[in-house]
Amino acid sequence: MTTILQKLCLPFVIAGLVFFFGQSACTKKIGPGTEEVDYVGVELFGDTYTCKSNKVASGGFWNKDMRSERVGMKGYTNIESETTTWRIVIKNDLAHVTSFSGSTQTIEEPKVFQVEKTPIKNGLLLVSLRDSGVSPEIITIDPENGSFVYSTQHINLFHNRASVFYGECYPYQ
Repeated sequence: MTTILQKLCLPFVIAGLVFFFGQSACTKKIGPGTEEVDYVGVELFGDTYTCKSNKVASGGFWNKDMRSERVGMKGYTNIESETTTWRIVIKNDLAHVTSFSGSTQTIEEPKVFQVEKTPIKNGLLLVSLRDSGVSPEIITIDPENGSFVYSTQHINLFHNRASVFYGECYPYQ
């Protein structure tokens, strides 16, 4: 009887422990809709990188109806079904960035970014060179661990929002 009871209860005990301690030992719940996950990347070398992300956070204001002035405010995080890839080539104080959009599967024209080094960690801060009124794009990269953040914000007929993709970079091979 004890053996049968143990066999029947053990899966429920294990499931309860997994549920109680979260999805993995390295995931920490911080608040509603927020997680912290341990990240281990690769150190970057050279001047050409491949960066990838399918994780996006976006927030701002969306027009609810184009025929009225109703505006809604919202924010969300999402795991995209397709990964966006950036190829970044750094030469002196400029970077040429080509992206392959995960959502549309199109290769976009290369864009030129100004390269700056951050005073702490010797990080890379890339700021898009753009015409007045064109939405800014900013990329930050930590060469010590390959972490990557791309952000942009737009205001147009449909929305006034900011979007942030975050992922990892690898030396281009």
